[in-house]
Amino acid sequence: MMQTYIEEVKRSPNEYIRERSALSRWLGFLPSIDGLESPILFKDKWMNFSNYFLCSLDFDFVMLDVLVVSFIDIVA
Repeated sequence: MMQTYIEEVKRSPNEYIRERSALSRWLGFLPSIDGLESPILFKDKWMNFSNYFLCSLDFDFVMLDVLVVSFIDIVA
């Protein structure tokens, strides 16, 4: 299914790749995709995707690191 979407976007990129509005970018709104049947891609000039990649799991990853190091210290 993903491969068919990629092929569609390759054939007619102007139909699927869009710009986000300035207000949406400034306020950090996520793009609305409700009710869409076709894939819509948004340009990300400033690589804002990295802000959403970890989805605020930084603390969880730090705690995991602490637990792993503590476990290795106790076992060794």
